[in-house]
Amino acid sequence: MKILIQPQKGGTYKMLFYDGRHTLGAAFVELMETPRGPRPTRYRVKWGSKKDYHHTPSKELIAQLREADVRMVKPDKEFETFLADFQVRSGTVDACRMCLLDERYTQLDENNSVTFGKAERICLDCGRRELRREVSHIGRLGR
Repeated sequence: MKILIQPQKGGTYKMLFYDGRHTLGAAFVELMETPRGPRPTRYRVKWGSKKDYHHTPSKELIAQLREADVRMVKPDKEFETFLADFQVRSGTVDACRMCLLDERYTQLDENNSVTFGKAERICLDCGRRELRREVSHIGRLGR
C-alpha cells in the first residue's frame, strides 16, 4: 500500500491510502513540535466512502507508515524529520493536484499530463473536466 502525504495550511497534512488501483481511505494528521522532535497530535481517519473522520490513536499512524510505501507530494522539512525520527523512508512523487483534492491519485508523467494555467500540470481526465467546465461557461455567455 502507498501512503501519499500532502501538506496543507496550518501544519496539517492530508494522507491518502492507495492500493495501486483505488484510494482506500483518507486521513488528516497534525504535528506538534516537542523536545524529541515533531510528533502527531490529532490523527483522524476515514475508510472507504464514509463521510466522517474518526479520531484514531497515533500509534496506528506510526504502524501504517512503517508498513507502507510513503510518498510526499511536496517536500516538507517538518514531516520528513518526523518520518526520519521513526525510521520511515519516504520519497517524492509528481501527482495531479486536482485528483488529490477529490481524494484520488494519478501519478503524472509526460504521457498522461497537460499544462494547466501557466505552469501547473494536471492529468488528462482533470484536463478534460476543466475544458468542459470552461466551454460550458463560454456557451452560456453567447446566448
